Amino acid sequence: MEIINVGNMVSNNYIIKLNKGYLLIDTGYPEHFKTFKKRLRKHNLQLKDITYILLTHAHDDHAGFLNKILDNSDAKVILHPLAVDRLRVGQNSLMGDVQVIWH
Repeated sequence: MEIINVGNMVSNNYIIKLNKGYLLIDTGYPEHFKTFKKRLRKHNLQLKDITYILLTHAHDDHAGFLNKILDNSDAKVILHPLAVDRLRVGQNSLMGDVQVIWH
């Protein structure tokens, strides 16, 4: 299995080669999108090569530039159902009533 870290010193973003396309595990902070694209190019990959995105949870360091990838690919998102509302609100603060629940 080929696993590539296309993240940076703050956020790890892993790409795993599939039979068809690539799985991206987490994105990163919104301001790291440009660096992410450079790291993809370094490995001869493009955004359109990403077929799936697995979000471990909905914090901005894990889902910050999700929409930019979705706007430039046909990737499908894999995430916990409880994360959907948090992503729609766009509030990923650790304060308040945020709970991460895994089954």
